[in-house]
Amino acid sequence: MITRTTQPYKATYYFFLDCGSSSTNTYSQKWYRDNKDNFFPHSTTQILETTSFTYTFLVTKGPKFLRLYFNPDTYSSRNPNPPFFSVSSNGYSLLTNFSASLTASFLAKTHSSQVIPYFLKEFLIHVNNTQILNVTFTPSPNSYAFINAIEVASLPENLYFNAKTPKYINQLKGPVIGNNTALETIYRLNMGGGQISGCNDSGMF
Repeated sequence: MITRTTQPYKATYYFFLDCGSSSTNTYSQKWYRDNKDNFFPHSTTQILETTSFTYTFLVTKGPKFLRLYFNPDTYSSRNPNPPFFSVSSNGYSLLTNFSASLTASFLAKTHSSQVIPYFLKEFLIHVNNTQILNVTFTPSPNSYAFINAIEVASLPENLYFNAKTPKYINQLKGPVIGNNTALETIYRLNMGGGQISGCNDSGMF
């Protein structure tokens, strides 16, 4: 049996944005404040009002990894009902009429936890020649949106988009995902490897 090992992918750049924070924090990685007046690793929250708000990241052309951090909370000065909002990026609808609070409650039940957990939403997006990655939060009517942190990282070319592999058994070629498709990560499995600490987890695979 012949085995082959490859070197772990090293992202050419990362963006770690601790939304709503007024200072730079460190939790496995260095997280930067988003310069707003107003740390799952993040206890700070950027609360958005009744209009859309966009975070803009200047990036290179190619595939990008987008991770959104949500730590649901009820704010004493706001309607105690769970907020609903939508998230889009570069023309792709990532989350529609989404409730982070209801999602966290569901996760708590499915994981037999008495504590409403924080959670992540992960997406893969191919950035075109504009070299801009926009992430837009749009509150539903009579509601508001929030985000705790945003992480953006580069991805290796041809890993997910226009990849020649993997191939199904007994097939000559595998499915091809074009650059005009956005993907959401549902599960990430470490196949056959040892435990990976948070600071050593590239989050790519």
